[in-house]
Amino acid sequence: NPLNDQVVLDVPGLQSIDEDNLLTISNIVVSEPEDVTSENLVTDSDIEVKVSLNVLHGIIHLNGIEGLTFLEGTNDKEISMVFVGTITDVNAALNDLTYDSNLDFHSDRVPEQMTLFIEDIDNGLRSDPSSVTKTIDITINPTNDLPRLTTPVNDIGSSFTLSGDALLENG
Repeated sequence: NPLNDQVVLDVPGLQSIDEDNLLTISNIVVSEPEDVTSENLVTDSDIEVKVSLNVLHGIIHLNGIEGLTFLEGTNDKEISMVFVGTITDVNAALNDLTYDSNLDFHSDRVPEQMTLFIEDIDNGLRSDPSSVTKTIDITINPTNDLPRLTTPVNDIGSSFTLSGDALLENG
């Protein structure tokens, strides 16, 4: 096939987690079903793709970074990142990645989404790159945080904090 066939991105549906917990997201898969065939003698290790990931209210932790070259973001554990790698290496990084929301953030008033943009930059067929964008909606449920009481700084420069169960027991 002389054309660069469309890159495919499969993502899971709505994800849900309680605030201040890590969310493991499985079943993110990049593929090139038309180009990766035994007839073409092309494998997932032969095709490089460019990946852009971002969230608004947290940090993304990849499952690994072996074989990836970061173009934006220093590496793993960023709010957004852009990297290049083979489909094999990209799928290894995206499989079971984790999302860590900002402390005490919940999505009751502000939605959260992970946006993934995949571009097939070079598969040896010398054609225009193909791309696909998908989003994963993330519901972050609010939790009832334990109360916290902090006293003002006293004359000797120290303050006193009670939080959680200690505050309830001393109440």
